Amino acid sequence: MVGGVWGEVGQRLELRRDAVEPVSALHRDPDKAAINTCGDTIFAMARCPDGGRIAADTVRNLLVVPLTVAVGYVVGFRFSSGAGRAVAMVALAVLAGTAFCFVTAWIGLLLKDVEWVQSVALMLLLTLTFASSLSVPVAGMPRPLRAFAAHQPVSVIADAMRGLALQPSPPAPWRTT
Repeated sequence: MVGGVWGEVGQRLELRRDAVEPVSALHRDPDKAAINTCGDTIFAMARCPDGGRIAADTVRNLLVVPLTVAVGYVVGFRFSSGAGRAVAMVALAVLAGTAFCFVTAWIGLLLKDVEWVQSVALMLLLTLTFASSLSVPVAGMPRPLRAFAAHQPVSVIADAMRGLALQPSPPAPWRTT
């Protein structure tokens, strides 16, 4: 679907054919970066082959994260920190997703082989996810794992999102209690 949308955008903007190249050509040329497009052909600017894909993933995250929050509300989750911090939590989730898209695109540019990119990205994803504070508090982990889990990006992002969603907002400086 992404390929169809980006191809349509390219046709609407009447991009010159010599200024764009199909990303699927990157799969066949070992001198260029490998980008997994699931068989789709995405027409992208030759100098920025990942721009369309990262933009599409960001738009998808803008739809999926609020949907996930809505499902959480259906099963009983409630924000205890106010609407402003809830919006900030959703924005942080989308921003973190986009940052990880850039990391995997960078891995693709370095490794230049689709299978290696998928393997390394999956290994990175599983390592950072399971060795984080997403499911288990870091304090309950064994000491060597605790040192890693406390200082890796997924734990930091999860703790920040948890703080935005569940901790009450700090009092305004001009209020006295």
